[in-house]
Amino acid sequence: MKAASLSAISMTDPERVKALADKVDLSKASDETITQLLPTIVDNKIVSQMPYIGKVVAFYPFLKFQDEKLGTTAEKGFNWIMESDNTKATAGVAKILKQVKSEIPDNPNVKMLIVQMLQNGIAKKTELLRANPKRESINQQIKSLTETLELYK
Repeated sequence: MKAASLSAISMTDPERVKALADKVDLSKASDETITQLLPTIVDNKIVSQMPYIGKVVAFYPFLKFQDEKLGTTAEKGFNWIMESDNTKATAGVAKILKQVKSEIPDNPNVKMLIVQMLQNGIAKKTELLRANPKRESINQQIKSLTETLELYK
């Protein structure tokens, strides 16, 4: 099943989407498709899709201005990633924020929102590391987020 088909089903039969959402490859899905499926993925904690939501959840502070409900779901998704030991998902968030750095206007308010979001993410990863001190993968995720944060300071 294609991601776009699943997105269409989500509008007409949300219950059916829950059963199908972990079987679809979202690696090449559009931002629009990810956005449409985000509530299903986040609310049902579909771990297999976690790496693909980063390109949407990384912008939750800005999404809240456009669509509060979507922004809140995106924030839940961001927090879910930050509270999980998922290197690929964390890398997805860091990667998109690094990519858009040059496109973001030199606006102190925009930078402040991103810095606060990254600091929050690092704090959540640090708590996760305290609970799981032997997991080197969490250290790698903290390092990736810290490197991204430095770009915005």
